[in-house]
Amino acid sequence: MLNRVRSRVNNRAFILTSRQYFELPEEERTFFRPAAGTPMIQDCMIRTSEYVFYPYDETGLLIRSVPELRERLNFYYETYLKPNQSDLEGRARKSPETGGH
Repeated sequence: MLNRVRSRVNNRAFILTSRQYFELPEEERTFFRPAAGTPMIQDCMIRTSEYVFYPYDETGLLIRSVPELRERLNFYYETYLKPNQSDLEGRARKSPETGGH
């Protein structure tokens, strides 16, 4: 259960409500995609009410460092990532040694 609670705390920084998404500067919105999940599917229709941070395109990762993240997505970084920095730093990093955990 603790892992689920911890996961929700960490994910809050990466999933924005529609209101939060539209508060982002337009150039920062390109790094977000509509999130699909059970709460988003109602009456057999997809309702876009959340957006997930997705810094990728067809060539791969678009942001390679924290300084680049701060420069390109300053509002998002200051508003959502920086306040959750200690929780986010505790997230497991994917690596071959840990089997992606």
